[in-house]
Amino acid sequence: MSYDVIFTDTALKNLSRYPSKDQQAILKNIKQLAENPVTKSNVKKLVDFDVSYRLRVGTLECCLIAKIV
Repeated sequence: MSYDVIFTDTALKNLSRYPSKDQQAILKNIKQLAENPVTKSNVKKLVDFDVSYRLRVGTLECCLIAKIV
């Protein structure tokens, strides 16, 4: 089962602040996560938020708020 990820405007703005190479790596990992969420062990639920997760990509820590449907 795969999921659709819909980015908020804020998430896209935050993503645009990363260098292009890092943006591509982040989006690649998000796509893989949407296709098979069980295999990603580098995703952690953020404690202070209901539906927010942190995705670690290499040395980057990316926190984007996105709706998963």
